[in-house]
Amino acid sequence: MIYYKIEMHHNEKTFESLSRMQYDLFCTSNRITRTILSILFIAGGIINLSEWWGILLAAYGCYLTTSTYSSANHTAHKLAEQIKKSGMPFPASRYEFRENHLEVYSLPKNTRESTLAYNEFEKLGEDRDYFYLFRDSYGGYMVPKKGIDASAGSRSNSDESQNLKAIGAFREFLENKSGKRIYRKAIPLVRVMQALKKKR
Repeated sequence: MIYYKIEMHHNEKTFESLSRMQYDLFCTSNRITRTILSILFIAGGIINLSEWWGILLAAYGCYLTTSTYSSANHTAHKLAEQIKKSGMPFPASRYEFRENHLEVYSLPKNTRESTLAYNEFEKLGEDRDYFYLFRDSYGGYMVPKKGIDASAGSRSNSDESQNLKAIGAFREFLENKSGKRIYRKAIPLVRVMQALKKKR
């Protein structure tokens, strides 16, 4: 039985989103350290704003905050440029979520690319527009939330609560099948608080 059948069509922006989530999920200690340092630098700079070095501290803290994804963005843009230069289209896939596994088909040829048991996924993520399924730190799959709405038969834009229910049901489906919690993107300070709470 197929529970969900969803298509994903990549572009430069989706590569960027995938790289950012990959950084969030697999570079946790780096992310937390960077956030704490940026808060300390900004706070130290504000306290000593009358001094020239206070301004530098605050500026460096702001730089740390805004450049979090610079490496991830660079990787995504480099990959997108390589695809454009090759003249090949951006990758597209169809995901079929079955009882015990996920089947991934390459589009437009419709050839089966891989079959993965849900417990093979190392980490799961979610942001405003996508779910992310990572088998390891080297790459993963993106599932568009718009596709979930359509797959669940709730295309109506007027019924937003139905769309949210479909997305919630898919989230629950993934967590139940994989046995893993989905990391949901939050603002940096909230992420630090969540990470510290987990370590207790």
